[in-house]
Amino acid sequence: MELVNVIAVHDVIKLGGSTKPILVMAINEGGITCDYVIKFYKTEHEKTSFSTFKELIVNFLAIEFELRIPQIVLAKLSKKLINSSAKIVDQFKVSNRDLFGLNNSKVGFQFLKASTVGFNDEFEFGIIEYANIYAFDFFILNVDRGGHNYKPNLLVDNEGFIIIDHELSFGFLNQVNEMNDLDSESEIDEISFNIVKSAILEGNTKYLFSKHLFFHKLKKERDSKIFDEFIFFLSEFSISKLKRYIAHLNSLGINCPVDYLLVDYILFVQQNIDKFEESLYNSLINEPS
Repeated sequence: MELVNVIAVHDVIKLGGSTKPILVMAINEGGITCDYVIKFYKTEHEKTSFSTFKELIVNFLAIEFELRIPQIVLAKLSKKLINSSAKIVDQFKVSNRDLFGLNNSKVGFQFLKASTVGFNDEFEFGIIEYANIYAFDFFILNVDRGGHNYKPNLLVDNEGFIIIDHELSFGFLNQVNEMNDLDSESEIDEISFNIVKSAILEGNTKYLFSKHLFFHKLKKERDSKIFDEFIFFLSEFSISKLKRYIAHLNSLGINCPVDYLLVDYILFVQQNIDKFEESLYNSLINEPS
């Protein structure tokens, strides 16, 4: 995990959503500068939804599954920078600093010169590229690529798609569940975790697949081998490597008290990979009314 120091604030990203991200310049230990997008999660939200932990975990998984995703770093904000930028960055105001935990390093995403994908955009990429992203979101239970917030959270350049924004993944890790079709007031932990597992064993899902950005395209163009590449990556994924990465995050002070559920979930999916694959294909057939 690369650690960088923010040395300048370029701009506040106007269409950045609830996290009110900013575009910054940062420098690494080797003296190399790069532009990053930094997102801000409220301290209380971090305690219940573990957004930083999720973003880092999904970044790790995306790389393992050979999906394109911006390089992720931990960015340190100096008191001098915070004070000098308080007039343009709302989170830097004195009254907001504890609210956003500015003493802690923040997740930064390498700024890429890419376009945001629109809901009706058409591209000449192969159907497998669409399928791999859909299957990945299905796997991580990401409700925010399309989803109930109606945000694509996807970039594109000449080389293909680039996935972004994954703090709403793995809802069963939350202290209060964010998966829409479960009771939002319930204590999640074992409850929604078992619901997710039961659905897979039934060849079903609790994932809001019909709202996914690529659902209708894949439903129209699906075939019996469309998810073969993703299933291969899933079968080859190393649980031991995941455990080491979680330990690394813990050493940096980035924790999730129920991270064992994440390990258990992925291990469960691998052990029941045929049922998971059935659920994945069924999601394109059994569109809810």
